[in-house]
Amino acid sequence: MRISILVAAVASLLWGVSAANAAAAASLPPGYSINGIDVSSHDHANGKTVNWADQRAAGDEFAFVKATEGTSYVNPYFDQDYHGAKDNGLYVGAYAFGRPDLGNPAGQANYFVDHLQWATDGRTLPPFLDLEWPYSSLGLPDCYGLSQSAMRSWISSFLGQVQSRIGRTPMIYTNVNWWNPCTGNSTAYSAYPLDIASCNASPPSVPGWGTQWTFWQYDIDACGRGAAHDSNVFHGSLADLAALAGAATGGGANGVVSGDVTGDGRADMVARTPDGTLTLYTNGGSNTAPYASGIVIGSSWQQFTRIMAGDVTGDGRADIVATKPDGTLSLYTNGGNNTAPYATGITIGTSWQNFRTIALADITGDGRADIAAVGQDGTLTLYTNGGNNTAPYASGIVIGTGWQNFA
Repeated sequence: MRISILVAAVASLLWGVSAANAAAAASLPPGYSINGIDVSSHDHANGKTVNWADQRAAGDEFAFVKATEGTSYVNPYFDQDYHGAKDNGLYVGAYAFGRPDLGNPAGQANYFVDHLQWATDGRTLPPFLDLEWPYSSLGLPDCYGLSQSAMRSWISSFLGQVQSRIGRTPMIYTNVNWWNPCTGNSTAYSAYPLDIASCNASPPSVPGWGTQWTFWQYDIDACGRGAAHDSNVFHGSLADLAALAGAATGGGANGVVSGDVTGDGRADMVARTPDGTLTLYTNGGSNTAPYASGIVIGSSWQQFTRIMAGDVTGDGRADIVATKPDGTLSLYTNGGNNTAPYATGITIGTSWQNFRTIALADITGDGRADIAAVGQDGTLTLYTNGGNNTAPYASGIVIGTGWQNFA
């Protein structure tokens, strides 16, 4: 990834470092402690390599690795760097260099997903789309020759296809010198986490996101701060970074959930595989081997960022509440059929993507599952179940603070 030539030309002045300091090892911007790098084939030019053990020893916590460009290029070093970083304990994500000039946004997104090695292992960060000025060798016009409306349409199609494939909200990497003229200062993408590139002493405000960025690429070669690789900081704590990666498995509430599905007073298990298959393992009553062979009770559940089981309707059987990447909260009531308990879901809320943790449990003791949710700032909010099965959760009340330390 490279910031525009104009920004790079003035970078060292904006940072206020001397030529001598530019040759020294880069230090983190004041106020940030979680560092990482992003790499591509550029980091292997002229025999160079990336020593991931050294990067980890130096304090790096995460890495992003270029995977694809268009529908025919795969970074030949992707597998080496992706697994090298993950094997050395870093959180790792993949990115695609966007080529709007080639059209076919869904095709480029599919090619990306086919090669990004997405995993719900708690160590994989959301993938991102790299949007910036075309590198000079392409000989392309500004904004890849697209109008602002055509660019927005291309971006939306690419991101939507990635999201539908992996069931997780992807991120956007860009800089304001590209974003503003090429999208028309669009504010339509604030639901996607932002990796903002800037050589400035602090990131600029970006339309839609303001200063609510997730990663900041604060150093590249042209910034003159001495980094061996493009360097980034994370906007949050290490626990927040773990939560961002862990959200791929619903923060622990997505792969396997438990609840009394059959209504016999014993907790059954509902498990989801990465392809979206939902399987029920009923509790047979043996305390040494309670769960026998599972039966498939659903498909296409990869579209949800997390699933939770609890008795929402108060009938003694576990229902399912699930969140989508766009924040939609859906209720799947248990109809009592133990081979196909969950019919079509109904939307019971929106904007739930703003919570890092959501727990479904009977907090008030009335036999119906309430919701306790933790916001990004650590606020713990209780949403009591009012008994309306089409809109069970009304406005929440704050019941605690400081919960951001728990992933």
